[in-house]
Amino acid sequence: MFLMTGVTTTFDLASSYSISDTLADDSLSTLPAGQSYTAGNGAGTAITKQGVGSLVLSGANTYHGATAVNAGVLRVVAPGKIDKSTTTIAAAGTLTGNGTAGPIVSFGTLAPGTSIFPHGTLAVTGALQIQLGALTCFHADAANAISDINVSGNATLNGIARIDFSGGPSVGTTYFPLTAGTVSGAFSGYETNMPNLLCHFTYGNPVTFTVDASDVLFRDGMEQSISDSPCIAAFAD
Repeated sequence: MFLMTGVTTTFDLASSYSISDTLADDSLSTLPAGQSYTAGNGAGTAITKQGVGSLVLSGANTYHGATAVNAGVLRVVAPGKIDKSTTTIAAAGTLTGNGTAGPIVSFGTLAPGTSIFPHGTLAVTGALQIQLGALTCFHADAANAISDINVSGNATLNGIARIDFSGGPSVGTTYFPLTAGTVSGAFSGYETNMPNLLCHFTYGNPVTFTVDASDVLFRDGMEQSISDSPCIAAFAD
């Protein structure tokens, strides 16, 4: 699907809409090399996600302009890619999936994985910047599987990390929610759907999340359903 370069294409959606075709423009990232094509003005096509609905991209997109998730959900599903574009997630927006994104700046919600692959990996080609006030969501099981973010460049961390467990983990269980070329900063706090858990992050590379203590006696009565999680919209189809 060829989009006009230098123009913003807005998807204002009230429900879910899926695109499996490649979104392309006439930037250098799209045009094949060595065939005498002339690129456009170099700006590429910008894409904006508006509305409360979801835009699902599963193609190997090559558009070069910026991606703005201003509201609702942008889901990049493997083998889908938006790695030629820099994505900014606004406070009311969510980026999720198990595909590949380019550099990301998040003021909103970032959630690796999908409902089908809850422990999937969201790959980031370039840098990841998570801002104060942002929410980063992870799905974990009772063993040590967790959805994760794999960043090729530097990951700058801030905001709140939310971990939703499908079962109660044992004390000492360690999860690996993020790897990066380099890691700086730290989440300002964390929350889970099991408030009986005492956990901590370690900011090496990879970043780890370890369960230190669990009030087993009161666990069942204190668990919060994942369906009540503020991250649920990110993983819903």
